[in-house]
This record gives sequence, structure tokens and C-alpha cells, in this order.
Amino acid sequence: MTIVKDLQKSSSARKSTLKSAAILVISAPLAVLLLINAAEAAELVRGGLKICAVSVIPALFPFMVFSSIASGVHPPLRRYGRAGGKLTVLPGVSVGGALPLALGLLCGTPSGTTCAVRSLENGSISDTECSCILAYSNSPSPAFVLGAVSAALGGRKYGAILLCLTLLSSLICGAFSVRLCGMRSKSASHSQVIVGGSIGLSTIIVRAVTSAAIAMLNVCAFVVLFSVVIGMLCLVLDATPFVRTALSCFFELSSGVLASSALRDRAAFVCTAATLGWSGVCVHCQVASICQGRGITLRPYFVSKLLQTLFNTVAALVLTSPRLGLI
Repeated sequence: MTIVKDLQKSSSARKSTLKSAAILVISAPLAVLLLINAAEAAELVRGGLKICAVSVIPALFPFMVFSSIASGVHPPLRRYGRAGGKLTVLPGVSVGGALPLALGLLCGTPSGTTCAVRSLENGSISDTECSCILAYSNSPSPAFVLGAVSAALGGRKYGAILLCLTLLSSLICGAFSVRLCGMRSKSASHSQVIVGGSIGLSTIIVRAVTSAAIAMLNVCAFVVLFSVVIGMLCLVLDATPFVRTALSCFFELSSGVLASSALRDRAAFVCTAATLGWSGVCVHCQVASICQGRGITLRPYFVSKLLQTLFNTVAALVLTSPRLGLI
């Protein structure tokens, strides 16, 4: 047993060293690039801040506040005992997880992630169920899709179609990812604990606004960072418009939508649909930062996002095919 434990510790230490080395290899050249191209980097930061002011904050902040208030005033479902864990609303999600699931679909990522983690912390759901919820409620904010995406594509109907497509794909692909990853819903360990003492509505509102502001700052920080990363990569690679679009779609949602909308008719719609399905590395980092240190596995989340990218792309190609002519 001692030998096995030593081998496990050695393997864990080796993995940690490799991760540290990989981070150093990636970050060191980027730091040198920023020093050499300080003026360009400053302009990229300003561009990232503009994206936050124009697209990100208006689409996310109100919903962050609303989701925080809703999750703060709802009666905790764990007071109904373990019976709540036997009824499921979706594969891997019990009745206790219905509210964070609904708020996640309504408010989008990362608000949905915050709601799920908050439900985990107050004992309404288990860590396994929280992972399952993240596999479903991981689509962009409906306000962002109906607002920024509709404006980018030049028509509200495009945003409405993409919103329906994205929500449908998140539910279908979420169910597949939960099954593929072998996730099973289990009741929260505190399912029979009843919360004592109610919190005043004014306190809930103040806490909701404060937590939403902090979360919004975190989101904007990631958006600005990845705006700089995309710009630096494009500078180094002397990127063509195609490569610039691909990098934007891969790394950051808002930049990817703007870059996709610049393509021609059908390509713009299909590329935007794929971008909404993937959501960007920037959003994935936001989700990971919220879940960090809470024992939540993100495997179902990432499997779901990959499946959503494929689903959205194929569905968009079908909808825009000349034979159907639906769009």
C-alpha cells in the first residue's frame, strides 16, 4: 500500500510539474510579445473593454442580478427530504436542481454556473448533480443572442432562430453528455436539513447586486485577456481574415460573433451558430473559475459543448440549404 501511495504521489507531482511547465511555455512568449508590441496591446485592451461595455455587460449584468435574487428567495427544495432526489426533470437532474437548471437556461452562462454552484453550497444538490446541470445550462444569454447576435446578423429573426436552436441543442446534447460520462443523479447529503431564519428582501437584493458586480468584473477580465491573446496571435501569425475569424470563434464568444457576421450570408449564419454552440475558451475559463475547488467535474460540460458545436453547425447547414430555403 505504501508503494502504491508513493507512486500516486509521484505521478501527481509529475503532472503538476508538467502543467506548470506548459503554463510557463505559453505565458513567457506572450509576455515578450506584449512588451515588444505595447502600443498594439493597449489598443487591444481598449477593444476588449469596448466589447464589454457594448455587448457583454448589457446582456449579462441584469440577468446575474435577477438569478442571484431568485436563488436567494426561493424555498429550499431540500426541506422536502430525499423524495426530491427520486424525481428527475432531466437525466441526472432531480427536482432539487430544477431551479438552477431553469435559471441557467434563462440567464445563460456564467449566471447559470453561479446558480448551480450556489445550490451546491446550500445543500440543494450534490456535486454530481451540479456537473449534470452544467451540461445543460451552458448556452449564451438569451439577451445576448437576441440583442448582439441579431444586430450582428442584421435581423431579429436570425437571433430568435439561433436562440431556439441553441437552447434545443443544449438540452439534447446535455442529455447525451450525461449518459456518455456515466453521470447519475444522487441526493444532496444535506437533503433533510431545513434552513432556519429567513433573510430580508433588502439584504438579498444588496447581496445580489454586489455578487453580480464582482462576477461581472471577473467576466470582463477574461474577455479583455482573450481579446489581447487573439490580437497577439493574429499579429504573430500575420493572420488572414479566415484565420482571424477562426481564432476569434475559438477563443472568445463576442469577438467570434462579430467576426462570423462579417462573412457572407450562409457562412455568417452557420459560423455564428457554431460559435454559439462552442461559446469560446473564454467562457470555459469563466465556468472553471467559478467551479474551482468545489469537487465539480467539468467532463459532462465539455462533452456537451463539443456536441453542441457539431449539432449547431449541422442544423444551421440544413436550415440554410438551398432546397429548404428557410433562412
